Amino acid sequence: MAVMAAKPLAAAAIAQLEADGVASLIGTVVNPAGLIHAKTVPLRRMGSFAEPGLGASPVWH
Repeated sequence: MAVMAAKPLAAAAIAQLEADGVASLIGTVVNPAGLIHAKTVPLRRMGSFAEPGLGASPVWH
């Protein structure tokens, strides 16, 4: 499996999560009004999951 822009630790984490049967990651944030926003991405995108944006709406910030 090719992992784009994943650092070595992320690649190791991806391999372990795949071995455990994980397919998706869920990121959440609570905005100042107390609303919870969530975003799911495929495990192969873990390397870019923490990158600013990741397709999340600006209202998340």
